[in-house]
Order: sequence, then C-alpha cells, then structure tokens
Amino acid sequence: MAGFKQPNLGERAEAAKKAKAAALAKLKARPKPSAEELAAKKAARLEREQAEIEARAAKKRAEAEAAAAAEAARIEAEEQARKEAESVKVSEAVKKAARDARYAKRKARR
Repeated sequence: MAGFKQPNLGERAEAAKKAKAAALAKLKARPKPSAEELAAKKAARLEREQAEIEARAAKKRAEAEAAAAAEAARIEAEEQARKEAESVKVSEAVKKAARDARYAKRKARR
C-alpha cells in the first residue's frame, strides 16, 4: 500500500479551479424564476416592509403616549405636592395663630 502523497501548490490550485467551475455549472443549471414568481416575491417584500414601517410608527406613537402620560402624572404629582405644602403652611399658620392667641390670653390674665 502506497503512502499518502501531499498535493503541491499547483495540484491544490487545479482542484480549487475544478471545484469553482463545478459550483458555477450547478448554479447556471438552476431554472430562472418566472416573471410571476418575481412579482409575487417583490409584492410580498413590499408588503412586509410596509408592515414593518407601520409597526415602527405604532411603536413610536405608543412611546409618545406613554411619555405624555408620564409627564402628566409627574405634573399632577407636583401639583398635589404643592397643594399639600400649601395646606401644611396654612395649618402651621393656623396653629401659630392659635398659639399666639393663647399666649396673648395668658399675658392678659397677668
């Protein structure tokens, strides 16, 4: 039994050339798609692209609505906090007035 012989550069290049030619022949042997098939593929691709555009637009609208809702909630929370702060100030003013009245009453008794 003969040993394995390493192919040299020329033999490897020739084998690659033959493989490339065989692949090209196989590709050329494929039947070309008909005009109807091409039109159907193009229509499907355009429909898919349109659906993607609509989905992106819907996503942007939803994000904008969510951002607007978050902003409205933030403004409402700020308004609520401001009202609570005012009511605390009013209640503190009422407490101070009552304390001052008690103090004045005590002063008047002496």
